[in-house]
Amino acid sequence: MAESAGRTSTGALFHTRPCYEESCEHLQKLTELCRLRAGEEFPNDSAHPENSSIIRQLEREVSTIEKTGHAVTVLILKEIADLSREMGYPTTLFGPESGLIIHYLLGISGIHPRQYRFSTIPSELVCKRALESTILKSQPLSFTLAIAEPVREEIQRRLDRRFCKVRSLDQVYRRVGMPGFGMLESVGAAAKKTGIDYQNIDIEDPALLRAVCNDISSNGLVNEIGSAGPETSLDLARVYAYSMCRSTTKKRFELVKDCVFRDDVFKELDEFSLNYRSAVDVSRNWAHGREKTIIIELMKRYGVPKEIIGVYRELGNQWPAACCLARVNFMLMEKYYENQSNGSMLSVPG
Repeated sequence: MAESAGRTSTGALFHTRPCYEESCEHLQKLTELCRLRAGEEFPNDSAHPENSSIIRQLEREVSTIEKTGHAVTVLILKEIADLSREMGYPTTLFGPESGLIIHYLLGISGIHPRQYRFSTIPSELVCKRALESTILKSQPLSFTLAIAEPVREEIQRRLDRRFCKVRSLDQVYRRVGMPGFGMLESVGAAAKKTGIDYQNIDIEDPALLRAVCNDISSNGLVNEIGSAGPETSLDLARVYAYSMCRSTTKKRFELVKDCVFRDDVFKELDEFSLNYRSAVDVSRNWAHGREKTIIIELMKRYGVPKEIIGVYRELGNQWPAACCLARVNFMLMEKYYENQSNGSMLSVPG
């Protein structure tokens, strides 16, 4: 069985390589859990045509996890998330892997596929990167699950009962980073105080979206966003992404908003059957600072207007959509509880 090492107060959990039989058992358990939840959440029938692509991508994710040997790590993430939820506090993934459908189905990520409008691009990119790391034996995917400080000690105690200690770092197979994140603590505390489960908050409430957008736009960005504001949490995530990487040129949000996420270029090029190696080249070069040149060349090749390319050149660092959505989701939860304590008129979930 995989073993833990150290305290979660150090910000990480390590575990050893499981034997072949354990790997098969973990993969089977993970697959059964995901398929059961997917059948309930995304019925594959004529009334829900958008679900068919989700089910197909789920099978690709399962296949990727089988090839990369990540099943045991994903189940450990699930156990940590379950323990934290049991004690009243959410957890969150902040990396691109928070966009995996499997992580949503297992309760590890709070990003619902509908927030992507049922696009599978974020999931596909993580799968391609994971396979590349395995094939080339390069740095494996890291897993970082943020947890609330009040439950850290109890989670460590319960994990210690499940696992033994790793006797040396040579035995370490995977590392799971577990940093603290203040919003997790404030949302969990507010949920306990109000009796309103954070999982039941309607983060697509128009008034809530506008309120958080106003907070993000308080530095003058509001003039670029316009009076209508975001219609969905994904729109709000674009505002947040732009606020973090915006150019010095003013009043350009409407022009460049469809290019602010790292995965936007893949969404555009997917229509042209972007091949595996091209996707890997772009993805790899994000880590080496050469991505902008490559992406601009791809934009030119596929006819993206020159004006958009010009504004894109001015943008700073870009984040994956999943990272932005993860942060925006908790901003929306915090705003909801703030409005409740102030007596605002947002509806209480049933």
